[in-house]
Amino acid sequence: MDSENPRDQIVKRIVLPSGKTIEVLRLAEQKDVQDDAGTKLEPAPGPVGPVSDPRAEAAHADVLCTADPHLCPACDSSLVYPVAWTAAGAERWSVELRCPNCERTESALLDLDVAESFDEELERGAETLMGDLARLTEANMRAHLERFVAALRADAILPTDF
Repeated sequence: MDSENPRDQIVKRIVLPSGKTIEVLRLAEQKDVQDDAGTKLEPAPGPVGPVSDPRAEAAHADVLCTADPHLCPACDSSLVYPVAWTAAGAERWSVELRCPNCERTESALLDLDVAESFDEELERGAETLMGDLARLTEANMRAHLERFVAALRADAILPTDF
């Protein structure tokens, strides 16, 4: 898989208002994309991404967000995450938001209470991801152990295997 190449990945560390640090992994765009018939697809001419849309450019202005910054207004995804947080006074945060589903980005101003609830939502999401990772890791280790035990019982492991 091309995305496994570390050069195709962008890792960004973000410090949340609570002081927690998260790492966001973004996969670079693929250069050669093909349709189902195997025909190479070329990117559309002009600027790439949602900024080329005038409606999206207007969304880049700091907009006061009153609730649920984790919800994308364009596609209703609940996976919107912060790309950058900056203090905008004593009671507000300026946040760059990105939706991984539709690639929409916007700058938003969050009141302190909205920023804190967003931070809590991000924490819940991180806990969900960590739980899923733990379950997948355990399932993979269990399968690996079962294959190893089966190989031992079949006397298929030799000293030269180590």
